[in-house]
Amino acid sequence: MSIVSICFRQIAEIKEEGWIAVQRKARSATIKLPIYLFGCALAVPIVLFVRLIRPFKLVRFGPVRSDVIGHSVFDPEYYLCERELTNSKTLDFFYFEGKKFPNEQWKLMLRRTLRINNIFRYLDKTNLLMPGGKIHHKIMCTTGSRDIKGYLAETKPHITFTSEEDRQGRLFTDELGVKRSDRFVCLIVRDSAYKEKFQKWRNRDWSYHGYRDSNIDTYEDAALALAEKGYWVFRMGKMVHKSFKAAHPRILDYANSEYRSDFLDIWLMANCFLAISTSTGLDDVSVVFRRPILFVNHLPVGDSRTGSTKYMEAFKKMRWKETGQYLSLREQIDCGAIRFYSTNEYERLGIEIIDDTQDEIKSTVLEFEKQLDGQNNELTAKEEGLKKQFWNIMAEWKDYSKYHGKRRAIIGNSFLCKNHDWFLA
Repeated sequence: MSIVSICFRQIAEIKEEGWIAVQRKARSATIKLPIYLFGCALAVPIVLFVRLIRPFKLVRFGPVRSDVIGHSVFDPEYYLCERELTNSKTLDFFYFEGKKFPNEQWKLMLRRTLRINNIFRYLDKTNLLMPGGKIHHKIMCTTGSRDIKGYLAETKPHITFTSEEDRQGRLFTDELGVKRSDRFVCLIVRDSAYKEKFQKWRNRDWSYHGYRDSNIDTYEDAALALAEKGYWVFRMGKMVHKSFKAAHPRILDYANSEYRSDFLDIWLMANCFLAISTSTGLDDVSVVFRRPILFVNHLPVGDSRTGSTKYMEAFKKMRWKETGQYLSLREQIDCGAIRFYSTNEYERLGIEIIDDTQDEIKSTVLEFEKQLDGQNNELTAKEEGLKKQFWNIMAEWKDYSKYHGKRRAIIGNSFLCKNHDWFLA
């Protein structure tokens, strides 16, 4: 990062956060700046040596994004997949970029797998301040944490548990009465509690993420249906607003239980038979461990995870407040809502977000469970036609190839069959 870009970033943060940012940066300048400059001064000879040996060995430095769980999980695994598939021989060193790592277990697993130390921060910053530093700087993932090239489908997980950690995970499920032959499902439904509790230090109004939230109560029927079929259902989350009231011996509101821990957050999501998510950071654990995932109540449509046949998508609906008409997929493309990432953007255009009903969620969940269970999954001619129509419309979006590679994901039949008359109009 150049000095000019650093200055622009500081100005942008002050504009966004105001006086709070000024105070924080003043404290940083008086306390941290001398340490930073001293570290960079010591790094100069090492950086020069790295440049000197480049014809023989390319050494690179870079950050691991560690302010949110999603990027901290997906990006390192994607980097390791790319490294395996391209047979890269570079020597790479990383450091955590973020105030507080969101999960201590994942932090431990990354340290076991990658060369990570805060010292490498000074080498990276010094390298970038010197001419010719770009080739020695490594950005872990340049695809916005999206598996556009399909790397995950071609590789196995690189970041793994030890045998002792797996034993600890099994001890937990054994204690609950989960048999080794039983299957368990992880359910994670986003609300605003996590960011309000754990990311106060960023001094931001997180309400712009509100369009992503869902009501956990509307997932009760789906959870009960799975439990009646013999599955265990764990409601996940590090911090949540509401308890999960679905009453069944095989349903656990783990997020509000005495069992919740950083270790089990990762182990359960990595070992579940199926994850059901509204698309929030923790589900990336299931992504990198190649677990099947149902994304329900997902928005925006352009953000759909399309890189694996193990994913199924069912979306929230959008409705014009003025007319009450639902927005078709083409309308979402035309007005830009196909990639809106802020509640304010929807409100500015007069768009209302409508969540799936309890019955719709249950239907989609049971549809995906039936498919995973190996039951007859042949599509009717109508269902095949609707899926083809969906992808043909998506291909009309000029930025489609920017965010999606080979499409492998499944769009829920129950969603398309019920909503095709307006959604695919």
